[in-house]
Amino acid sequence: MQNGRTVEKALRKAEKGGKTSTVFFGVTRSGGIHRYELRMKGKKAEFTDAYLDWDKQGNPAVSYVKTEKVSSFRMTEKGWLIWETIHTENEEMDTHSMIRIRPLSKEYRRFCRRYIEPVGYRGNNLFLTDWDEKQPGKLYMNDLYEYLYRIETGRYFDGDNGTKGILSEEFELLLQKYLPFSKRQIRALADRGEDGTRYLWEPLRCGNLIPQSMPVPEVIRAEYKKDGRIILTVDAVLKQKGTDCLFRHKVTLKKSEDGRVRYIKNQIRSSDKERVLDYQKRNR
Repeated sequence: MQNGRTVEKALRKAEKGGKTSTVFFGVTRSGGIHRYELRMKGKKAEFTDAYLDWDKQGNPAVSYVKTEKVSSFRMTEKGWLIWETIHTENEEMDTHSMIRIRPLSKEYRRFCRRYIEPVGYRGNNLFLTDWDEKQPGKLYMNDLYEYLYRIETGRYFDGDNGTKGILSEEFELLLQKYLPFSKRQIRALADRGEDGTRYLWEPLRCGNLIPQSMPVPEVIRAEYKKDGRIILTVDAVLKQKGTDCLFRHKVTLKKSEDGRVRYIKNQIRSSDKERVLDYQKRNR
């Protein structure tokens, strides 16, 4: 976001009962451009979203322009603009929208992009439960393998569609690179097949994935310790519910002798434990 202060200034004026408007733009991953315009008069507001995309010849074309009445809007302390449009008679779903007006530092975004986003909250519970080296708790390693595989190789894990599982040696070697557990601990905590040569694994499908809105992680703080640990404070942002912090957790990283960064701990804020996403193992 550029010129975010201009948007904040308009919002402050509206909070005082003034009549004002502000325009800002958002670029999608596919290269499309949203032109947002928020017109405010006190607590009343109207929101226009004009979306420009590109045709097959690479020419710009406006896909749609829609204007909706806003039932509420606010700027959070963390710098998110959150608004909710007025429900129609046939609309039952949540109508919250969010956009970050005050950008995070490049350092925090880099940490999130490298170490948090590749794992996320979908299909594994690395960040959904409390654990550390001495107390692994409910951490389930089998479902974590494919995410570490992608970090290691840059490719998605296929695994023959889960029919054969993962060779024990490959599984144990990869997990030891990114987690603080020994081979003995991994064998005690992860599920293996009857002959012990492979670890159980199956891909995500409708039958083993809990249907729920999925938040996105956002690193908001980084603490550097003298022993080489880096403690990241991460907020799970759930746009569908209009909250910039569904739950908060701290992820502890540490660089090993081979230069890799290992995950060594996750701790969820005590007051947020009831809001953490549900999780189920794929191998049941």
